[in-house]
Amino acid sequence: MNPLFTSRLLLLTVVLNFISKSDFSLSLPMTSSEYLKIRSQLIDENESRRLGSHLVLSSSELFVNNIFMKEKKTLIESSRLNKTVFFPTESFYKSKRLIDESYLFELIHKMPKGAALHTHDLSMVSLDWIIHNATYRENVYMCIWKQSYLFKVFKTQPLETDCHWKLVSKERQNSKDVQAFDMALRNNLSLVSADPFLSFQDNQAAWLRFGRYFRQLYDLNGKVYDREYCVKLVKEVSDKFVQHFPDFSGMKIIFSGIRFQNVTTILNEIKDVMALHKKYPDVMAGYDLSGNEALYNPFSYYSEALLYPSQQDPPYHLPYFLHAGETNWQGTETGYNLIDALLLNATRVGHAYALSKHPHLMKLYKERDIPLEVQPLSNQVLRLVSDFRNHPMASLIASNYSIVISCDDRTTMDSAPLSHDFYIVFIAMSSDKADLTLLKQLAINSIRFSTLNNVQKVKAMKLWQIKWNTFITDLQKMPYIRSTSTTKVVHSKNSSTPLHWPSWAFISLVIAIWYHSGLKV
Repeated sequence: MNPLFTSRLLLLTVVLNFISKSDFSLSLPMTSSEYLKIRSQLIDENESRRLGSHLVLSSSELFVNNIFMKEKKTLIESSRLNKTVFFPTESFYKSKRLIDESYLFELIHKMPKGAALHTHDLSMVSLDWIIHNATYRENVYMCIWKQSYLFKVFKTQPLETDCHWKLVSKERQNSKDVQAFDMALRNNLSLVSADPFLSFQDNQAAWLRFGRYFRQLYDLNGKVYDREYCVKLVKEVSDKFVQHFPDFSGMKIIFSGIRFQNVTTILNEIKDVMALHKKYPDVMAGYDLSGNEALYNPFSYYSEALLYPSQQDPPYHLPYFLHAGETNWQGTETGYNLIDALLLNATRVGHAYALSKHPHLMKLYKERDIPLEVQPLSNQVLRLVSDFRNHPMASLIASNYSIVISCDDRTTMDSAPLSHDFYIVFIAMSSDKADLTLLKQLAINSIRFSTLNNVQKVKAMKLWQIKWNTFITDLQKMPYIRSTSTTKVVHSKNSSTPLHWPSWAFISLVIAIWYHSGLKV
């Protein structure tokens, strides 16, 4: 028998078996119309399994969906058919300007996106705010250490020999160009001031740069504050903010230890967090272990400490929100952190980037409905992925896993809160047929999988729904005129209003601050 014929016969057998298992009947020979009908059914079946596919859009939402999809398809088809660079998949250092100029990003930026469930405390504000607000305050000093700028506040200039501290205000005043001085500060604080693909040789190199952002909370006299003080401070600030902006539902802390500490240190942290969780349940959400998984200890190293709450009499439920699988490695202790997160009954799992390499774990995560916190920009900056179309979470989005999108360390990446990550997921990590239902479901998931109690979730959903309805209504009133550019759409100058920071507060319903061991909120 001809080998080519044999291979085709085997391929046909595989196809027929797949179709028969999918409740599709097929017998050969068949007509072209029958072939196209079954093909269409398979496509529909595939798309019906996507995250958000079960949502039914209203007529108003369908109108807005048409705008979103025109923008999405124009960008995708222009790149695919013209063989041009698909800029959303390039390094964020290169693509950010083009993304920011696109009308699709403008839409997503204004869209109510729900809660940010995974964002680190020292990286919650914009770089512009840090440079033009924080560094312009009194008593802020800087020094150059290992070719990097360090910033601290002191009541008087410290006399240190290893790092000569200088007052930022004087250095700025003595500079020949204030704008250039501020830009130098900005570039030093950002991980994407230069192309990360060129700046960082690998994931570990990016982590070494990233690690310098974790510091302690202290005052002008050098006093370092304990964990309970920081919890009370966060509660005080959050309560005041909610009073001024009632559309904001508050913020919670997830204390995060660092995985290079010894077992005794981690156990003591867990005991402290248990006490704080009992005393301040509305503020202290739970515990996490973070840090470079490839370099530092796996969860199994800390199993004795992590099991401590459940071994009490009676057992104490301390929620775990664990960084796990933030790695490209397979078949190592690093990847097996995903097993530990499952065994420890994690409330949510951060990143889970390596989950797709463990098919049995994927099945268990799906069955247990464990939420996965996905931060695509962070994954690229830390050199896990380059082209977002190859992000492993794309297949999990297509399979309707419980996913939330967050912005991780947005200050260091110079990204907008949630908006850039939502944009990347929509344009590069989902099917070209994935529409507004995907974005809407991601926003809903962020409230559904938050640590709010049931009553608070109902209230938060009502607040979000009001904002969502307003967003849809406003877009219906906006003139929509397609331009010849694939990155910009012309519209009326008065058709939209800029998104001010308080408006972002309205849509960021529950911020989980990541509280680091040795770093006080």
